[in-house]
Amino acid sequence: VMLVVLPLLLIATLLQADVSQKYLALAHKIGLQHGERAERRVIAWRTMVDETQGEGVIDQLNAVNDFFNMMGFVDDIDLWGKKDYWATPVEFLGKGAGDCEDFTIAKYFALREMGVPDEKLRLVYVKAKTLNQHHMVLAYYHKPTSVPVILDNLNKTILPAIKRPDL
Repeated sequence: VMLVVLPLLLIATLLQADVSQKYLALAHKIGLQHGERAERRVIAWRTMVDETQGEGVIDQLNAVNDFFNMMGFVDDIDLWGKKDYWATPVEFLGKGAGDCEDFTIAKYFALREMGVPDEKLRLVYVKAKTLNQHHMVLAYYHKPTSVPVILDNLNKTILPAIKRPDL
C-alpha cells in the first residue's frame, strides 16, 4: 500500500473549488506563517463569505457573527506585545484569536464584502458593565432610525441594543 500525502493547498483546491486562487494562495501563505489550522481558518472564512453572498441580511449577520465568534479572545498585550493593536481580518484569522476590536473589524469587513451597505454598519465603543471596561461591538441598523442589533463576542447571540443591559 502506497500512502500519498497531498499538500493542504491542493486538497483545499479540490474541495473548495469556489474559493478563488487568490485566497487559496493567501491561505497557504498564512499557513506557512501560523500553521495548518490558520490556513484552514482562512479557507473557511472565504467559503463562508462565498456561500452567504446571496443570502438575506439576517442570514449573513448570523453567519458572520457565528464564524468569527469561534475565534479565541486574547488581549493585545499577550497576543501582539502591544497595549493596543487593531488586527486585520487576515491577521486575526492567522492567530485564531484577538480582542474585541479584532472581532468587530473582521465582522465589519466580511459583511461589507457580502454587500451590506456601510451606512447600515457601525463600529461602536460601549462599556461592558460586567467587565467594567470599554468594549467594541458591531451595530447593524436596518433603517437609520431603527434600534440596531449588536454583533458581539461577549454575548454571541445577536440581539437588539435595547436587550443588551450588560452594555
